[in-house]
Amino acid sequence: MEIDENLYQEIRNINREQDTTNKREQRKKQSIETALEYGLVGTCDPTQEEKEFDRLWGERLIALPHALATLNERQKDLVRRVFFRKESLQDIAADLGIKYQSVQDQLKVIYKNLKKLFEK
Repeated sequence: MEIDENLYQEIRNINREQDTTNKREQRKKQSIETALEYGLVGTCDPTQEEKEFDRLWGERLIALPHALATLNERQKDLVRRVFFRKESLQDIAADLGIKYQSVQDQLKVIYKNLKKLFEK
């Protein structure tokens, strides 16, 4: 029986990917078992403090889109450029034709306003 060469190559690639995945999972399992054996990771339940942190983090994460919606367009653009595009404050200041300190001051106002929303 003759198999198309492309099909044969595709089957070989799938088998290789499966082998790689199996090996990766096996190494991961061995790493976890070794870490547990040597006490490098714990199996205990999270502390009350950790649970409270997770709860507050979740609440703030849910509130973030609403908080960002309260910003004006100029502030939203600044947040996008700083946090999502990872532009430097110097580059933003040069692009907007304003001083570096002005960009910093605008960010401080944004932080202050967002902090107020999250403290409520």
